[in-house]
Amino acid sequence: MAISDLFPEIWEKEMQEVLYKSLVAEKICDMMNGSDIKKYGDTVHRPYRAPATIQRVTRGVDLTPRTIDAGDETMIVNEQRGDLFQVTKFDQVQSMYDMALNYGKDSGEAIAAKIDADVLAEVVNAGSTVDTVAIGAGGTAGDGVVLTAANVINVMSSAKMLMRKKNVTSTDVYGAVSPEFINVLTQAVAARSTTQGDTVGENGYIGNYYGIDFYETNNLTATAELALSVQPTANDTVTISGVVFTFVSSIGTTAGNVLIGADVDATRANLATLINAPATTTATGVALSTANALRFTTFFSAVNNNTTDVLTVTAKGQSVLVVAEGLTNAANVWTTARQLQRNLFGIKGNPVLVIQSKPSIVERLETKQETTNYITSVLYKTKTFIDNAPKMVDVRLASSTYSA
Repeated sequence: MAISDLFPEIWEKEMQEVLYKSLVAEKICDMMNGSDIKKYGDTVHRPYRAPATIQRVTRGVDLTPRTIDAGDETMIVNEQRGDLFQVTKFDQVQSMYDMALNYGKDSGEAIAAKIDADVLAEVVNAGSTVDTVAIGAGGTAGDGVVLTAANVINVMSSAKMLMRKKNVTSTDVYGAVSPEFINVLTQAVAARSTTQGDTVGENGYIGNYYGIDFYETNNLTATAELALSVQPTANDTVTISGVVFTFVSSIGTTAGNVLIGADVDATRANLATLINAPATTTATGVALSTANALRFTTFFSAVNNNTTDVLTVTAKGQSVLVVAEGLTNAANVWTTARQLQRNLFGIKGNPVLVIQSKPSIVERLETKQETTNYITSVLYKTKTFIDNAPKMVDVRLASSTYSA
């Protein structure tokens, strides 16, 4: 017995706050609200035509008829995502928290973040690219810009110029950009002796600058290129977003093992196969843990190129892709200039996003027990059509020094 036996333990009335990503998709996309695809059907058809050609006119001579035709571009609404969690009657009775409400909100936010990540991943289909070459900084086409207060205005100006060069005249420009971008832009604007510079310096708000509406997001696409031209040595590793992949001469059973193939192209292909199917163990790769496999299935993909000896990893919704390697041969490296954060600039209404069935929670009671299934699902699709691409710009930032 002690006086401390009289001291109560207190449980707060509310659970801790979950911090969700800021979502920008509905602010920048064409939601096709006037289309019948919002009501029924599974495929959107958008025909297109070739530009007209002009011929010289000679007096008294017939003009040659121009052949007119059309093509058809389609979008199939087939992206289906969902979540399920269960709450028993007695768990809810004894809990002081509304479990359905709290965990249901998390489900809805996770699904909305996935849609948002897919929209921002359309950056790879943008019609123009801002890289080191575009801003006059040299390097190789496709290399990421090391963003500084000295060049951030050049980056923004280049994005707008590239759209104008494709005859895009709209001034309703947006920038879906990272906290890193906003940080540099804030410093650049605050340093300028202007009224807006003074305002930014005081409260950190930018909003619209240089005719661009800025939306800050942690949901951008990130990419990284692994140069793998020499066969790795057994037990060499590469790490992608905290997940270790180990090259082995005998496949074994350790999650993330990748078999060293007959040649380096085969080895690289084996790594790509495991990244793209992370829940499946094969003769050339051992499945990741359940949690990592689900994360990689949802957000990560890889493309192997035997011509360039490069494996490109794409991570939707990550903004920063942290990679590392423990490779014996010095030629095998993650290419620093190709560790990229893909910020999306464009004209509002581009790309397209159709949400046919909005996220909602459905309750289903188990037949032989007092347990309720809470199911959240959504049916949607996003696409960059031919006429969307010129109105979008892929602004590539060098991100090897960024932290996740």
